Amino acid sequence: MKNITFTADEDLIRKAREKARREHRSLNKLFRRWLEESFFSEALSVGLETGYRWYDSLVVVSALKSGSTILYSEDLEHGRVLRGLRIINPFL
Repeated sequence: MKNITFTADEDLIRKAREKARREHRSLNKLFRRWLEESFFSEALSVGLETGYRWYDSLVVVSALKSGSTILYSEDLEHGRVLRGLRIINPFL
C-alpha cells in the first residue's frame, strides 16, 4: 500500500485521534471508514450512472466534494454536466 500525506488543522487531527481512541480504533482505520462512507459508495453510484471507470468516478466525486463546478479532463465526456459539475476537455 502506498503512503499518502495530508495536511490538516492540528485541532482537527487531535479530535480525530480522540474519536479513534473512544472507538478503540486506529486513526488509519477511522480514516479508511470515512473514505468508504464518503467517497466509495458515491463513486460506485457515479460509475453506475455514467459508465465511468473506478478511478474516473473517484476523481468526479472528489471534485464534487470539494465544491468544484468545473472539472478539466481529457478523458471524460466534454460538456457533460454531472450533479452540477461541468466536464471540460481543455484540449478541444
